[in-house]
Amino acid sequence: MSSLALPAIASFNSELYWGGPTSPPDYILQARIGNIDFAGIAIDMVDVSNQTSTAHRMLGTLLKSGDLNFDIYLEPAQTQDTELFELILTAPPALQQWKVVLASAVDGSALIFNGYLSKFPIKADIGKALITTGTITIDDSITFVPGMGSD
Repeated sequence: MSSLALPAIASFNSELYWGGPTSPPDYILQARIGNIDFAGIAIDMVDVSNQTSTAHRMLGTLLKSGDLNFDIYLEPAQTQDTELFELILTAPPALQQWKVVLASAVDGSALIFNGYLSKFPIKADIGKALITTGTITIDDSITFVPGMGSD
């Protein structure tokens, strides 16, 4: 029996772009990101069974897109990092357009969505890289664009 070769694509060189509040967006590279953790997509389910049902009847209702978490190695004096700081410090927060390009040098598939940069905690341990694990809380749905590459 032969085995199916399954190549893996490293997430190295994934990129976070900010589209701002404009339409259509003019995406600007904000950071190279890693350790991407997307909470995934779920659907709220409602039990619509009644007394005449012979089994549970389920109805899918609203889509829940979840949060997107990622690591950024910071260079605070750089323009793109300054823009990210300004977004998180904006009160009240503004809904922004985002694009995450996965493995831009190899695959370049992208996730495009609207969301709030909702968390931006900074870790500054002695002897380690200055890092933040950012969180974007996604509003509405996500568009997946296969192999579009980097802008």
